[in-house]
Amino acid sequence: MGTFLVTAKMSPELAARIEASVTGRASTPMRRRLASMARAAVALVLVWAITSVVASERRTKRDFENARNALLNTVRAEAASITDEDRQAPVRMETWLVRLAGPYEGDFVATNVTRSILERPAVYVRGVREAFGSGERAAAAAHESVKDSFLVCLLDPPSARTEKELLAKGRIALGGGARVEEATPNARRTDDARAALPFLEPAFAQSIETAVDAPQVATLRTRFEKAPVAQAKQAMRAELLIAVLDEADSSTGPTEIDGERAHDVRITITDLRTSQVLVRMKRHVDPAWISAEHRTQYSAVLDSCALAFDVREALRK
Repeated sequence: MGTFLVTAKMSPELAARIEASVTGRASTPMRRRLASMARAAVALVLVWAITSVVASERRTKRDFENARNALLNTVRAEAASITDEDRQAPVRMETWLVRLAGPYEGDFVATNVTRSILERPAVYVRGVREAFGSGERAAAAAHESVKDSFLVCLLDPPSARTEKELLAKGRIALGGGARVEEATPNARRTDDARAALPFLEPAFAQSIETAVDAPQVATLRTRFEKAPVAQAKQAMRAELLIAVLDEADSSTGPTEIDGERAHDVRITITDLRTSQVLVRMKRHVDPAWISAEHRTQYSAVLDSCALAFDVREALRK
């Protein structure tokens, strides 16, 4: 399409420049240059995008490998810090529990035993005696055992054997958590020795080595961080086994709402280092002495705390 600004008298060059200026069309060489520049710009953008993707993938892979190696190093270090003897500790404890649940061998307190032994590193378990008939059953029973009012009152005793003092100290165990740990810092449950072992075995390290992505490593890290590794080490290296085995109910008396009833209880303290029994006692507990105000709800707590108080009194200062 022409323009009225161009006349027949103009030179062809001038006419072309005016027409290009008015219509906005560049000359053929200019269009080629612009097209070439556009292609170059697109190529640069593509190169930048590809480079960014590659760099991001490398960074992701590097972060994944760093996280995997860090977790693997931590797990291997923890595993290397326990010995074969430590690993066998749960079996030794369960062997003792099976023996202690057998025929009663009579009351006994070693001549050199004083209350100071209760300050030594210990593991604790309580359960019905019949539940410890074999190693496998002992392990299952130990898994259900918790730090209770007997252990709290044994290691952090009440000031007197009155119902008020026994209840104040014994109720600490009902809340669990930090207050129980504060009262029993040198004792762990026997089950703690076994609970973290799967995370210290070669199979768990192998699962980290074969992890394929960051989420899988994160999951393994969370599982490991929740494992009671520190408690396990303390339990594996315990010097004493404190076992409280409740006999089956042989009385015709009532059972309280909290499960307490008149029955015999075996209390044993064993030196795991020397494989010697230091303390062996059988005592009868009966909630009949407890006031009606507390008997229904707190009879088990009060009987257990009173029993622990009596055990301490039986040991020389």
